[in-house]
Amino acid sequence: MMHLFAFSTWFGTMIYTTFIFGITAFKNLPRQTFGKLQAKLFPKYFSLGSICLVIQVRPFFYHVFFHPNFVGWLVDWLVGWFFCVPMHAGLVPPSPEFSHCVSIYRSVQIHHV
Repeated sequence: MMHLFAFSTWFGTMIYTTFIFGITAFKNLPRQTFGKLQAKLFPKYFSLGSICLVIQVRPFFYHVFFHPNFVGWLVDWLVGWFFCVPMHAGLVPPSPEFSHCVSIYRSVQIHHV
């Protein structure tokens, strides 16, 4: 739930800063004042974005590196990305050469489900 809050905070801040605050300040403030304001606000804006990014990716890294069966998860992920995705996308035509890959994938999948 925390990563969703961080994403919504980052996304809302980005939309507000870009389309509401930035355009309004640019149109209504003198150039020197706008530059000084931007110099004060942008470090805070990027710091908030960085903090939200760390909060958003933390669950992914926790799942990846502290998974009870990390090696099995990694094999399943690699087989999925380098075998199943290209085959389903039509990049690799199904042929008898891949029959051993299918059997390996099925045996790996049985142990991880």
